[in-house]
Amino acid sequence: MALHVIGSSLSRKSSEAWESALHEMEVILNIQVLATSYDSLVDDYQKNLFLDIACFFNGTDYNYAVRILDGLSIGARFRIDNLIDRCLVEIVKIKNDKKLWMINT
Repeated sequence: MALHVIGSSLSRKSSEAWESALHEMEVILNIQVLATSYDSLVDDYQKNLFLDIACFFNGTDYNYAVRILDGLSIGARFRIDNLIDRCLVEIVKIKNDKKLWMINT
C-alpha cells in the first residue's frame, strides 16, 4: 500500500521530485531506526549514557570518555560496547587516536 501511495504521488513528476522524495524517505527511515535502537535500550542508565555521549563526549577521545564515565562507578566500556552493538555510537580511529562518535544518520 505504501508503494502504491508513493507511486501515485510521484506519478508524472520530474526526476528531481523523485530524487527529493527518495532523500526524504531515507532521512525518515534513518530517524526511525535510530529511535527504535534508542527505545530498545534496556534501562534508563543506558539511555542516559547515550545522551551523555551525544551532548558531552561526541568526538572526544574514547579512553578519556571511559575514564570520566568510569568515575561514576559504572562499567563504561561494557555499556559503550552495547551502544556500538545497537549502532548508536562508534569508535573511529583517526591516526593514533580512537574517537567516540554518534552514528551519523
